[in-house]
Amino acid sequence: MNMKDHEINPEAQAAALALNTELAARRKILTGDELAALIAPRARHEVSYDKFSAHFFTIDGVLNGKKIQGAMFAGECMLIFAVGPQSAQELANSGLRRTIELLHEEYETRETRLSPLEAGMVQDITGRRGKASAPGRELSTLPKLKAIMRHVIGGLPWKY
Repeated sequence: MNMKDHEINPEAQAAALALNTELAARRKILTGDELAALIAPRARHEVSYDKFSAHFFTIDGVLNGKKIQGAMFAGECMLIFAVGPQSAQELANSGLRRTIELLHEEYETRETRLSPLEAGMVQDITGRRGKASAPGRELSTLPKLKAIMRHVIGGLPWKY
């Protein structure tokens, strides 16, 4: 069977949609951050439709010290087309690991992928305070601030 056979079969689509809808209503839905933070993630076999060589998986692992069973990433089951449950399990675990690796890679390289506009926005966020606290700029070059600190913190009379 090739992938086209699975996509065209309305019975397989209906079964997949019904299972996904039922599980999404009662299972934890993981965000990308939660999936990336999972400890010991593994694919959990839910159901197989041998007639279509289709196998559905959810996710088990530990999140924030709590055991998670049967969670779904972004509200979707993993659908694996394979001849048997054992090869489907291996494919599901491999795909889950790769997805988590991609999430980590995306998070770690986000700063290097900023557009020039986004990079400029990050620099502008610091505003005047960021410019005033630049290395080499001492308090003595800010006379009004120095006078305020003498008055408020030091308790001296106001003098500017």
